[in-house]
Amino acid sequence: MMPAERIRLRHPDRTKAGPNIERSRYELVRKQILALVPRSGPGIAWTDLRDAAHRGLGTRLAGGNNWWYTSVVKLHLEAIGEIERSGGSPQRLLRSR
Repeated sequence: MMPAERIRLRHPDRTKAGPNIERSRYELVRKQILALVPRSGPGIAWTDLRDAAHRGLGTRLAGGNNWWYTSVVKLHLEAIGEIERSGGSPQRLLRSR
């Protein structure tokens, strides 16, 4: 049996290393996040994104922690410029591209 392909995630703070996760899980969570994050303001609050992604993912991560995967993939998408934080509190997210 071949090991699953993995991807090293990035963190917006370049002094921090991102985790190494299975590409299939990354793609699943990325698709879920991008479906939820709007292209125009005011954006989606982080807690709303986290909760909606958790509901949308259900048990498809097969034992994975939905909130953790949503968090690390969100940080990676910020680091590569696909989503961005808008100023203020609570943290709100918008699609960059």
